[in-house]
Amino acid sequence: MYNGKRGLHLVVLYIQLGERRLPWGFRVYRGQGERTHIQLAQRLLLSLPKTLTQRFEVRILADSAFGSTQMLQWVKQRKRTAAIFGVSCDRRLADGRHVGDLPHQGQQVYLWGVDFPVTVSWYWLVKDDGSREKRFVVSTQPKTGVYITLLL
Repeated sequence: MYNGKRGLHLVVLYIQLGERRLPWGFRVYRGQGERTHIQLAQRLLLSLPKTLTQRFEVRILADSAFGSTQMLQWVKQRKRTAAIFGVSCDRRLADGRHVGDLPHQGQQVYLWGVDFPVTVSWYWLVKDDGSREKRFVVSTQPKTGVYITLLL
């Protein structure tokens, strides 16, 4: 069980080259008392060969389960690594507001507990019933909101 969901919970790392997406590896999240999903993701990223990470920029695209302060700090410490993480609309900013309160995409803000600026953007997810839900993302690199959304 994880977040009330029963099943096999995987952390999967893909390498994308142009239009091709190739699976690199995966780790199984075994639950409480074992390595966290964030630790599993970090180990997968560290398994990339130096020949790739020194030649190419590593861009991480992950959902909100990986958008923790710990993971954001880890990504920022890595050379030639950038990330876009999903975040909750009620994620607090350093000034006390929430991500959902921001009026414009592409704003650089400080998240609560993070000592460097991130860029916030959002997109509309259309559900099966036709309704729309606003989803928020943050980028560790300064990019425009439109460009961040295009990378999704």
